[in-house]
Amino acid sequence: MKTTKHIIALAALFFLLGLKSFAQDAAMTAQPTASIAGISKGEITKDALLKAGTIVCDIDKAYITHFDFGFVRKAEFIQLKSVEAKLTTEMRESIQQMVPGDKIFIDDITAKSETSGEIKLPMLLLIIK
Repeated sequence: MKTTKHIIALAALFFLLGLKSFAQDAAMTAQPTASIAGISKGEITKDALLKAGTIVCDIDKAYITHFDFGFVRKAEFIQLKSVEAKLTTEMRESIQQMVPGDKIFIDDITAKSETSGEIKLPMLLLIIK
């Protein structure tokens, strides 16, 4: 009887250790993301976009070093570059002129972390509502 309890206890211990290892592996392989005003994809108001004004990364102690800001105006694709996490004056002026349904593509997002070095983040697709 004691042997059976020991075997069950050992099995439970190995199971829990396996779950902990699985959770750590999943956390390490999760794709890091960027956002602005808490949104990575979908609708956003001009006010929320302008108020936030900064792209953030969900990696602890990482900061955005660069991103490209693209949109369509009069059937022409316009791309503006940033050298840090904040929207530039030109980007802010462009947002002010947008109307509901306009799309913003924020891509080539680069973050830097002390532990991971330079990291490329997936594109943000925002739609003005």
